[in-house]
Amino acid sequence: MASGDVDDHSMASLGVDERSMDETVMSERVITAVAATKDTNPIDLDPLYEVIEPDALNDLYKRDELGRAISPERVEFTYCGCRVVIEGENPVTVSATALEELEHSPNDHGR
Repeated sequence: MASGDVDDHSMASLGVDERSMDETVMSERVITAVAATKDTNPIDLDPLYEVIEPDALNDLYKRDELGRAISPERVEFTYCGCRVVIEGENPVTVSATALEELEHSPNDHGR
């Protein structure tokens, strides 16, 4: 497979930089992870707000006044042709499955 090609089994976890969630808001983590998966500059991606409200996403991953994580168990959505999964405080996981493949996959299992 050539560099830049996307296959439906490729995964990227945001481990590029080890800053805490307090230093990096979740919307930035998502954009960085998707850009890394697609091997592109984050500035070249569609705006995140077209699929999810960035401020609301960031608010889901803030800490309470005692510093405890209050994040949901799982958030999942599609952004720029990638499936984005955030589970608790785990890194953002991005599956580079093209939307076209998902939309055209047979649901009847060969019937």
